[in-house]
Amino acid sequence: KSSSTQSNSHETIEELEMRLTLKTDENDALKNALKSMLDAKEEDLKLYNETIQSVKDIFLQGIQHYKPLQTTTD
Repeated sequence: KSSSTQSNSHETIEELEMRLTLKTDENDALKNALKSMLDAKEEDLKLYNETIQSVKDIFLQGIQHYKPLQTTTD
């Protein structure tokens, strides 16, 4: 009976080691997916900021163009 218990304990340790390995792999995959998403989000924010700056520049140019027209029509 004692050897049977030791055998079951040994199998349990092997199962736990296998589960730990699988969870570690899953954890690594999730970390990589998260990093990839964060990198993509960072790229999106960079593009957003560039777009906002471009729109701001165009708007300011439009205002500068509009002001001289306004003073000449007065």
